[in-house]
Amino acid sequence: MLRGIRKASANWLGRAVMGVVMGLLALSFAVWGINDIFHGFGRSTLAKIGGTEISIEQFRQIYNERLQQIGRQFGRPLTPEQANAFGLDRQVLGEMVSEAGLDQRARQMGLGLSDANVVQHLTNDPMFQTNGHFDRVRFELMLRNAG
Repeated sequence: MLRGIRKASANWLGRAVMGVVMGLLALSFAVWGINDIFHGFGRSTLAKIGGTEISIEQFRQIYNERLQQIGRQFGRPLTPEQANAFGLDRQVLGEMVSEAGLDQRARQMGLGLSDANVVQHLTNDPMFQTNGHFDRVRFELMLRNAG
């Protein structure tokens, strides 16, 4: 085949034809073929629900937290193979998608609390109070225990 190409491009007409063929081939790769290589390159989004994106890193963090939580409940670490057998990955992703969908719908409906309201509710919660005042140490301890 290479000999045929070399023989065909020996004169000026053959070179022109081969140039056009190679140019069309390169153009087709530039337009259709090479785009697929860069299409998913550097992609860090696992799912997108409305304007909310679930990143791979968010999924990994929640998955690992859930894996550790289940391991604590069983009293021994859970292997990734066991977690996959339980369908933990699909469960975590499903929960994240559902939560993102609910968040998206709540934003569309204009529902939500401001940061000031959240702070007010936390500081007034009797669970986080000692002697009638907010106890930051107790709050942080409960957060740490919850993981």
